[in-house]
Amino acid sequence: MCLPIKYRLLILGILLVAITPVMGGKIFRGIRSVFSSNARAASEPEKSASSPGLPATPEQRQKFQRELQRRPQNIKDIAEAKSHYLTGLKCFQNGDHKAAEKEWRIATKLDPNNPDVKKGLIRITELVTNTGK
Repeated sequence: MCLPIKYRLLILGILLVAITPVMGGKIFRGIRSVFSSNARAASEPEKSASSPGLPATPEQRQKFQRELQRRPQNIKDIAEAKSHYLTGLKCFQNGDHKAAEKEWRIATKLDPNNPDVKKGLIRITELVTNTGK
């Protein structure tokens, strides 16, 4: 008599669950050792001739320096930029587009990488060109 496939799979699952403790967990130890060796290899940095993390060519160093200069100087600048952004947002919502643009330009000088400020300035520019306000 042949059992249906679902019963065969059920019996196989029960046998695996029953056999695993008898084998003393050797299956899981083997799997664990494979993963732990991969984790160790991934966590260890590769050793190379050049210094890690530093640009290799003079052009790359100059580009790196320019990127550092574009970043906000400190947390205080970021907080002040956010304050100007929120003030500009309130002005924009109240229909005072010139004041919003002024606040967002100040925020851009303090934090040039803020995507919200950039989007706001683009939106104001579109409004001004479309409506002529």
